[in-house]
Amino acid sequence: AETLDAVERHPGSTAYQLASHMSWNIRYSGDWEDFPMQQRVFAVGETRAHLEYLLHRGRAARDEANGVYYYYPGK
Repeated sequence: AETLDAVERHPGSTAYQLASHMSWNIRYSGDWEDFPMQQRVFAVGETRAHLEYLLHRGRAARDEANGVYYYYPGK
């Protein structure tokens, strides 16, 4: 639900950008850029898994440009 909400609020975003708009259960203070790099990698991977789930159910769509995927709400 949180991934779908992020896609709906930020259409045309990458998985990295969407991950920055989601909540994560680790201790850190500050912005997404202050998030530990290893945790960002994990968060983006988790976000991509949720995006794949939404894509297969028609709840999200994506476009590709120059090897980068951009996500949108499904139709």
